[in-house]
Amino acid sequence: KNAVLTKINSRIQKSSQFLQSTNYLFLTFGTAWVFRLNETGKVVSNCHKLPAKLFTRELLTVNSIVSLYTGLIDSLVAQNPKINIVLTVSPVRHLKDGATENQISKATLLLALKELVKRFKNVSYFPSYEIMMDDLRDYRFYAEDMVHPNQTAIDYLWQKFGEVYFEKETYNLMKEIGKIVKAKNHRPLNPKTDKHQQFLKTQIENIEKLNKKYPFIDLKEVLQYFNDALT
Repeated sequence: KNAVLTKINSRIQKSSQFLQSTNYLFLTFGTAWVFRLNETGKVVSNCHKLPAKLFTRELLTVNSIVSLYTGLIDSLVAQNPKINIVLTVSPVRHLKDGATENQISKATLLLALKELVKRFKNVSYFPSYEIMMDDLRDYRFYAEDMVHPNQTAIDYLWQKFGEVYFEKETYNLMKEIGKIVKAKNHRPLNPKTDKHQQFLKTQIENIEKLNKKYPFIDLKEVLQYFNDALT
């Protein structure tokens, strides 16, 4: 119990420090349907497999969402005036709520987020839900469950996201880091061959070059991985 409690409190402290110093915060809204615990009247985040009769299902209103998040955003800005908040609606449909109920839920979220963007100059909106529904309106962009976006759709959304938020230099840097990550995930048949050892040395050189050019990027863990793999 003590170990768990210590870890929870540590994560809360780190999250608090992050929110007080970060430049950007992304909030993704999934559904406007919530469950209230009848005993307390409070909205729960997890039913913990308790009987359904203990809860009441409810659709939040646009005004209730706006009111709740207006208070939250005011609090965040008071602690960190430089924070920029990007809101988005998840493209994952909650079909367990029913097709019509899912659409009503998403529409409620969209109306609420529109109002929040209007209220705050440091709050913006990225249309991930709309891109999935309009640009990718075909089941070949969905996983086997026909609900979640597949990798092709994720890559497309990421590309659109990058076009909005990334500079060209950032794109190039991502490609370089992507190559290093791919190299780290490579599993050789014989790691002790001269060829593979040279491959490791090349990756170490590439990381050191990146560290020199972009000292703010933490590549210590991946660098340690390649150094440990050297014989």
